[in-house]
Amino acid sequence: MLFEAIILTCIKELNEERSASSIYHLLKGKKGIQTVQDAFLFRLENYYRIYPTLTRDDFERKITELERKKLIRRGKESNSFYRLTDQGHVLLKRYKMKCFYGKRFGDAANIFYSRLLLLIQTLTNRNMGNTTFLPIIDDRKIQYWIKQIYPKIKGKEKNWLKGLYQELYNLLQPFSEMEKGIFVHRLTGYKRYGLSIEQLAEKFSQDRHDVILLLESVKHQMYVKVNKEKDLYPHLSFVSKNSIPAAALTESAKTTYRLLQKGYGIEQIASIRKLKINTIHDHIVELAISVPDFPIEPFVSPEEKMEIVQAIKRLNSFKLKDIKNAVPDHIDYFQIRLVLSNQNK
Repeated sequence: MLFEAIILTCIKELNEERSASSIYHLLKGKKGIQTVQDAFLFRLENYYRIYPTLTRDDFERKITELERKKLIRRGKESNSFYRLTDQGHVLLKRYKMKCFYGKRFGDAANIFYSRLLLLIQTLTNRNMGNTTFLPIIDDRKIQYWIKQIYPKIKGKEKNWLKGLYQELYNLLQPFSEMEKGIFVHRLTGYKRYGLSIEQLAEKFSQDRHDVILLLESVKHQMYVKVNKEKDLYPHLSFVSKNSIPAAALTESAKTTYRLLQKGYGIEQIASIRKLKINTIHDHIVELAISVPDFPIEPFVSPEEKMEIVQAIKRLNSFKLKDIKNAVPDHIDYFQIRLVLSNQNK
Protein backbone atom coordinates (compact mmCIF):
# COMPACT_ATOMS: atom_id res chain seq x y z
CA MET A 1 0.00 0.00 0.00
CA LEU A 2 2.85 2.44 0.78
CA PHE A 3 4.41 1.97 -2.65
CA GLU A 4 1.03 2.59 -4.25
CA ALA A 5 0.41 5.68 -2.11
CA ILE A 6 3.77 7.19 -3.07
CA ILE A 7 3.14 6.68 -6.78
CA LEU A 8 -0.38 8.10 -6.45
CA THR A 9 1.02 11.13 -4.61
CA CYS A 10 3.58 11.71 -7.36
CA ILE A 11 0.95 11.41 -10.10
CA LYS A 12 -1.27 13.87 -8.24
CA GLU A 13 1.50 16.45 -7.79
CA LEU A 14 2.82 16.12 -11.35
CA ASN A 15 -0.68 16.91 -12.59
CA GLU A 16 -0.11 15.47 -16.09
CA GLU A 17 2.93 17.69 -16.66
CA ARG A 18 5.45 14.85 -16.57
CA SER A 19 5.31 11.24 -17.72
CA ALA A 20 5.21 8.16 -15.48
CA SER A 21 8.90 7.64 -16.29
CA SER A 22 9.73 10.80 -14.38
CA ILE A 23 8.35 9.15 -11.22
CA TYR A 24 10.54 6.13 -11.79
CA HIS A 25 13.62 8.35 -12.20
CA LEU A 26 12.64 10.33 -9.08
CA LEU A 27 12.33 7.25 -6.86
CA LYS A 28 15.55 5.79 -8.27
CA GLY A 29 17.35 9.09 -7.69
CA LYS A 30 18.53 9.74 -11.22
CA LYS A 31 21.16 12.48 -11.12
CA GLY A 32 20.04 14.16 -14.32
CA ILE A 33 19.22 17.83 -13.94
CA GLN A 34 15.65 17.33 -15.19
CA THR A 35 14.85 14.82 -12.43
CA VAL A 36 16.45 16.94 -9.71
CA GLN A 37 14.66 20.08 -10.93
CA ASP A 38 11.32 18.27 -11.12
CA ALA A 39 11.78 17.01 -7.55
CA PHE A 40 11.93 20.58 -6.27
CA LEU A 41 9.51 22.06 -8.76
CA PHE A 42 6.66 19.69 -7.92
CA ARG A 43 7.52 19.52 -4.21
CA LEU A 44 8.47 15.87 -4.41
CA GLU A 45 12.04 16.20 -3.12
CA ASN A 46 11.24 14.07 -0.06
CA TYR A 47 10.75 11.08 -2.38
CA TYR A 48 13.96 11.60 -4.34
CA ARG A 49 16.12 8.45 -4.26
CA ILE A 50 14.05 6.63 -1.64
CA TYR A 51 14.03 3.47 -3.78
CA PRO A 52 17.35 3.22 -5.68
CA THR A 53 16.97 -0.55 -6.27
CA LEU A 54 13.60 -0.22 -7.99
CA THR A 55 13.56 -1.91 -11.40
CA ARG A 56 11.78 -0.58 -14.45
CA ASP A 57 9.79 -3.83 -14.75
CA ASP A 58 8.55 -3.62 -11.15
CA PHE A 59 7.59 0.02 -11.60
CA GLU A 60 5.69 -0.60 -14.82
CA ARG A 61 3.90 -3.58 -13.26
CA LYS A 62 2.74 -1.35 -10.43
CA ILE A 63 1.52 1.33 -12.85
CA THR A 64 -0.44 -1.33 -14.77
CA GLU A 65 -1.89 -2.62 -11.51
CA LEU A 66 -3.00 0.86 -10.42
CA GLU A 67 -4.66 1.35 -13.79
CA ARG A 68 -6.37 -2.04 -13.54
CA LYS A 69 -7.67 -1.11 -10.07
CA LYS A 70 -9.08 2.08 -11.62
CA LEU A 71 -7.00 4.28 -9.30
CA ILE A 72 -5.33 6.05 -12.22
CA ARG A 73 -6.13 6.61 -15.90
CA ARG A 74 -4.28 7.81 -18.95
CA GLY A 75 -3.85 11.53 -19.37
CA LYS A 76 -5.54 13.68 -21.99
CA GLU A 77 -2.46 14.46 -24.06
CA SER A 78 -0.39 11.27 -23.96
CA ASN A 79 -0.59 7.61 -22.96
CA SER A 80 2.60 8.02 -20.90
CA PHE A 81 0.93 10.62 -18.67
CA TYR A 82 -1.48 9.68 -15.88
CA ARG A 83 -4.04 11.28 -13.61
CA LEU A 84 -5.81 10.05 -10.50
CA THR A 85 -9.38 8.82 -10.80
CA ASP A 86 -11.95 9.85 -8.19
CA GLN A 87 -11.35 6.49 -6.56
CA GLY A 88 -7.62 7.20 -6.50
CA HIS A 89 -8.18 10.57 -4.80
CA VAL A 90 -10.40 8.96 -2.16
CA LEU A 91 -7.88 6.22 -1.42
CA LEU A 92 -5.00 8.67 -1.16
CA LYS A 93 -6.90 10.88 1.30
CA ARG A 94 -7.51 7.89 3.55
CA TYR A 95 -3.86 6.88 3.66
CA LYS A 96 -1.58 8.37 6.31
CA MET A 97 1.65 8.91 4.39
CA LYS A 98 4.96 7.90 5.93
CA CYS A 99 7.67 10.51 6.40
CA PHE A 100 10.71 10.71 4.10
CA TYR A 101 13.58 13.19 3.73
CA GLY A 102 14.95 11.88 0.44
CA LYS A 103 16.77 14.77 -1.22
CA ARG A 104 17.81 16.50 1.97
CA PHE A 105 18.91 13.66 4.26
CA GLY A 106 18.40 10.39 2.35
CA ASP A 107 22.06 9.74 1.56
CA ALA A 108 23.16 10.74 5.06
CA ALA A 109 20.50 8.50 6.63
CA ASN A 110 21.73 5.54 4.60
CA ILE A 111 25.34 6.17 5.65
CA PHE A 112 24.18 6.41 9.28
CA TYR A 113 22.18 3.19 8.94
CA SER A 114 24.99 1.23 7.25
CA ARG A 115 27.45 2.36 9.92
CA LEU A 116 25.00 1.33 12.64
CA LEU A 117 24.44 -2.14 11.17
CA LEU A 118 28.14 -2.85 10.86
CA LEU A 119 28.93 -1.35 14.26
CA ILE A 120 26.35 -3.55 15.99
CA GLN A 121 27.67 -6.61 14.17
CA THR A 122 31.24 -5.70 15.12
CA LEU A 123 30.47 -4.98 18.78
CA THR A 124 28.39 -8.12 19.34
CA ASN A 125 31.03 -10.34 17.76
CA ARG A 126 34.02 -8.69 19.46
CA ASN A 127 32.18 -8.81 22.79
CA MET A 128 31.98 -12.59 22.38
CA GLY A 129 35.63 -12.83 21.39
CA ASN A 130 34.93 -13.49 17.72
CA THR A 131 37.20 -11.50 15.40
CA THR A 132 36.56 -13.46 12.19
CA PHE A 133 33.15 -12.68 10.78
CA LEU A 134 31.90 -11.69 7.35
CA PRO A 135 30.87 -8.01 7.35
CA ILE A 136 27.26 -7.53 6.28
CA ILE A 137 28.15 -4.15 4.74
CA ASP A 138 30.58 -4.43 1.84
CA ASP A 139 30.90 -0.67 1.29
CA ARG A 140 34.61 0.10 1.76
CA LYS A 141 33.92 3.59 3.11
CA ILE A 142 31.70 2.16 5.85
CA GLN A 143 34.26 -0.54 6.67
CA TYR A 144 37.00 2.12 6.80
CA TRP A 145 34.87 4.17 9.21
CA ILE A 146 34.61 1.17 11.55
CA LYS A 147 38.38 0.65 11.42
CA GLN A 148 38.94 4.32 12.23
CA ILE A 149 36.57 4.57 15.18
CA TYR A 150 36.93 1.12 16.71
CA PRO A 151 40.16 1.89 18.64
CA LYS A 152 38.13 4.51 20.58
CA ILE A 153 35.57 1.85 21.51
CA LYS A 154 37.81 -1.15 22.10
CA GLY A 155 37.49 -2.43 25.67
CA LYS A 156 34.14 -0.65 26.10
CA GLU A 157 32.06 -3.02 23.93
CA LYS A 158 29.57 -3.89 26.69
CA ASN A 159 28.95 -0.24 27.60
CA TRP A 160 28.48 0.67 23.96
CA LEU A 161 26.05 -2.20 23.38
CA LYS A 162 24.02 -1.16 26.44
CA GLY A 163 24.03 2.46 25.30
CA LEU A 164 22.99 1.63 21.74
CA TYR A 165 20.27 -0.72 22.98
CA GLN A 166 18.73 1.88 25.29
CA GLU A 167 18.92 4.68 22.71
CA LEU A 168 17.43 2.53 19.95
CA TYR A 169 14.70 1.33 22.32
CA ASN A 170 13.73 4.94 23.09
CA LEU A 171 14.10 6.06 19.48
CA LEU A 172 11.81 3.32 18.16
CA GLN A 173 8.94 3.98 20.58
CA PRO A 174 6.88 6.28 18.28
CA PHE A 175 6.93 3.74 15.44
CA SER A 176 4.33 1.07 14.81
CA GLU A 177 4.96 -2.49 15.98
CA MET A 178 5.52 -3.56 12.38
CA GLU A 179 8.05 -0.78 11.76
CA LYS A 180 9.90 -1.69 14.95
CA GLY A 181 9.87 -5.34 13.97
CA ILE A 182 11.18 -4.71 10.47
CA PHE A 183 14.02 -2.59 11.83
CA VAL A 184 15.01 -4.99 14.63
CA HIS A 185 14.79 -8.16 12.56
CA ARG A 186 17.06 -6.58 9.96
CA LEU A 187 19.91 -6.28 12.49
CA THR A 188 22.81 -8.74 12.52
CA GLY A 189 24.58 -9.81 15.72
CA TYR A 190 26.75 -12.60 17.04
CA LYS A 191 25.74 -15.84 15.27
CA ARG A 192 22.50 -14.17 14.17
CA TYR A 193 22.02 -12.69 10.72
CA GLY A 194 19.33 -10.17 9.95
CA LEU A 195 16.40 -11.20 7.78
CA SER A 196 16.40 -10.46 4.06
CA ILE A 197 13.78 -8.19 2.53
CA GLU A 198 11.93 -11.24 1.21
CA GLN A 199 11.97 -12.89 4.65
CA LEU A 200 10.71 -9.69 6.27
CA ALA A 201 7.92 -9.43 3.72
CA GLU A 202 6.83 -12.98 4.51
CA LYS A 203 7.14 -12.56 8.29
CA PHE A 204 5.06 -9.37 8.38
CA SER A 205 2.71 -10.28 5.52
CA GLN A 206 3.74 -7.21 3.55
CA ASP A 207 4.52 -6.48 -0.06
CA ARG A 208 8.28 -6.51 -0.72
CA HIS A 209 8.19 -2.92 -2.04
CA ASP A 210 6.44 -1.73 1.11
CA VAL A 211 9.02 -3.37 3.37
CA ILE A 212 11.83 -1.58 1.51
CA LEU A 213 10.05 1.77 1.75
CA LEU A 214 8.96 1.33 5.38
CA LEU A 215 12.56 0.62 6.34
CA GLU A 216 13.69 3.66 4.36
CA SER A 217 11.17 5.87 6.15
CA VAL A 218 12.27 4.57 9.57
CA LYS A 219 15.93 5.28 8.69
CA HIS A 220 15.14 8.83 7.59
CA GLN A 221 13.09 9.64 10.70
CA MET A 222 15.64 8.12 13.05
CA TYR A 223 18.47 10.07 11.47
CA VAL A 224 16.61 13.39 11.75
CA LYS A 225 15.56 12.79 15.36
CA VAL A 226 19.06 11.74 16.45
CA ASN A 227 20.54 14.91 14.95
CA LYS A 228 17.86 17.13 16.47
CA GLU A 229 18.28 15.67 19.97
CA LYS A 230 21.95 14.75 20.12
CA ASP A 231 22.13 15.00 23.91
CA LEU A 232 19.51 12.24 24.25
CA TYR A 233 21.33 9.95 21.80
CA PRO A 234 25.09 10.32 22.42
CA HIS A 235 26.04 6.93 20.94
CA LEU A 236 23.81 7.25 17.87
CA SER A 237 24.85 10.86 17.27
CA PHE A 238 28.45 9.63 17.27
CA VAL A 239 27.48 7.17 14.51
CA SER A 240 25.77 9.92 12.50
CA LYS A 241 28.63 12.41 12.81
CA ASN A 242 29.99 13.63 9.45
CA SER A 243 27.54 11.45 7.53
CA ILE A 244 26.20 14.21 5.27
CA PRO A 245 27.89 13.88 1.86
CA ALA A 246 29.26 16.93 0.07
CA ALA A 247 26.83 18.92 -2.06
CA ALA A 248 25.42 16.65 -4.74
CA LEU A 249 26.99 18.36 -7.75
CA THR A 250 28.41 16.54 -10.74
CA GLU A 251 32.15 17.04 -11.20
CA SER A 252 31.50 18.81 -14.48
CA ALA A 253 29.14 21.30 -12.79
CA LYS A 254 31.77 21.93 -10.11
CA THR A 255 34.31 22.82 -12.80
CA THR A 256 31.85 25.23 -14.43
CA TYR A 257 31.12 26.75 -11.01
CA ARG A 258 34.82 27.44 -10.40
CA LEU A 259 35.09 29.22 -13.76
CA LEU A 260 31.95 31.26 -13.04
CA GLN A 261 33.45 32.34 -9.72
CA LYS A 262 36.55 33.54 -11.60
CA GLY A 263 34.35 35.81 -13.71
CA TYR A 264 34.15 33.87 -16.97
CA GLY A 265 30.95 34.12 -19.03
CA ILE A 266 28.91 31.24 -20.45
CA GLU A 267 30.41 31.38 -23.95
CA GLN A 268 33.94 31.65 -22.55
CA ILE A 269 33.40 28.61 -20.31
CA ALA A 270 31.97 26.60 -23.20
CA SER A 271 35.03 27.50 -25.29
CA ILE A 272 37.53 26.75 -22.51
CA ARG A 273 35.91 23.41 -21.71
CA LYS A 274 35.10 22.52 -25.33
CA LEU A 275 31.46 21.91 -24.40
CA LYS A 276 28.18 23.01 -25.92
CA ILE A 277 26.57 26.14 -24.50
CA ASN A 278 23.47 24.06 -23.63
CA THR A 279 25.67 21.87 -21.43
CA ILE A 280 26.91 24.92 -19.54
CA HIS A 281 23.27 25.99 -19.18
CA ASP A 282 22.50 22.61 -17.60
CA HIS A 283 25.37 23.12 -15.14
CA ILE A 284 24.09 26.55 -14.13
CA VAL A 285 20.57 25.21 -13.54
CA GLU A 286 22.12 22.44 -11.43
CA LEU A 287 24.00 25.06 -9.42
CA ALA A 288 20.85 27.14 -8.96
CA ILE A 289 19.12 24.11 -7.45
CA SER A 290 21.93 22.74 -5.29
CA VAL A 291 24.00 25.73 -4.15
CA PRO A 292 22.40 27.91 -1.45
CA ASP A 293 22.03 31.56 -2.48
CA PHE A 294 23.34 30.92 -5.98
CA PRO A 295 22.58 34.16 -7.90
CA ILE A 296 20.55 33.82 -11.08
CA GLU A 297 20.45 37.59 -11.69
CA PRO A 298 23.47 37.59 -14.03
CA PHE A 299 21.45 35.39 -16.39
CA VAL A 300 17.89 36.66 -15.87
CA SER A 301 16.99 40.32 -15.38
CA PRO A 302 14.35 41.26 -12.75
CA GLU A 303 11.97 42.20 -15.58
CA GLU A 304 12.46 38.87 -17.34
CA LYS A 305 12.01 37.00 -14.07
CA MET A 306 8.74 38.85 -13.47
CA GLU A 307 7.50 37.97 -16.96
CA ILE A 308 8.24 34.28 -16.36
CA VAL A 309 6.69 34.22 -12.89
CA GLN A 310 3.54 35.90 -14.14
CA ALA A 311 3.28 33.42 -17.00
CA ILE A 312 3.60 30.49 -14.58
CA LYS A 313 0.84 31.91 -12.36
CA ARG A 314 -1.39 32.71 -15.32
CA LEU A 315 -1.01 29.27 -16.88
CA ASN A 316 -0.87 27.41 -13.56
CA SER A 317 1.64 25.15 -15.28
CA PHE A 318 5.34 24.27 -15.23
CA LYS A 319 5.42 23.05 -18.83
CA LEU A 320 8.39 24.71 -20.51
CA LYS A 321 6.80 24.93 -23.94
CA ASP A 322 3.63 26.57 -22.62
CA ILE A 323 5.63 29.09 -20.58
CA LYS A 324 7.88 29.87 -23.56
CA ASN A 325 4.84 30.62 -25.72
CA ALA A 326 3.46 32.94 -23.03
CA VAL A 327 6.53 35.16 -22.55
CA PRO A 328 8.29 37.63 -24.88
CA ASP A 329 10.39 36.03 -27.62
CA HIS A 330 13.72 37.24 -26.22
CA ILE A 331 13.28 35.07 -23.10
CA ASP A 332 14.79 31.63 -23.72
CA TYR A 333 14.31 28.17 -22.23
CA PHE A 334 17.46 28.49 -20.14
CA GLN A 335 16.11 31.57 -18.35
CA ILE A 336 12.76 29.87 -17.77
CA ARG A 337 14.47 26.83 -16.25
CA LEU A 338 16.53 29.07 -13.98
CA VAL A 339 13.45 30.84 -12.66
CA LEU A 340 11.67 27.52 -12.18
CA SER A 341 14.65 26.20 -10.23
CA ASN A 342 14.15 29.05 -7.73
CA GLN A 343 10.39 28.71 -7.38
CA ASN A 344 10.42 26.66 -4.15
CA LYS A 345 13.51 28.11 -2.52
